[in-house]
Amino acid sequence: MQALAVPVLKSTLLAALAVGALAVVPAHHAKHRLILHTQSEPHALYLSQWMDGDIEVPLDVRELKPLRFEMRAEVSDGCRWLGVETLTPMGDHRYAYSYADQKLSCAPHPLATIPSQRTGWVEVR
Repeated sequence: MQALAVPVLKSTLLAALAVGALAVVPAHHAKHRLILHTQSEPHALYLSQWMDGDIEVPLDVRELKPLRFEMRAEVSDGCRWLGVETLTPMGDHRYAYSYADQKLSCAPHPLATIPSQRTGWVEVR
């Protein structure tokens, strides 16, 4: 579980590419709001589905299934990153949350960046 820590402001994200949920959920399930509860490191950039706030996902809340979200982006450090968010059912309309990212490739002379831990929980409404 890691987060990309960039020595510049969060607004330096150049482009979020291939944003998508890998979780396959049948269309007949009702949409529910997922609210992320986690800590964020100052000056860290997380390639997260929650970058713009709560998200809505079709779910059967009677039987929560594991979910996985992936996002790729080229960041101002000169590297292309993959961020993976994993949600594991905890019961009672909640998921355990973990985040991990990794460098996929870098341009010559990238800025130094370090990974950091990120965990938490997700509330289903």
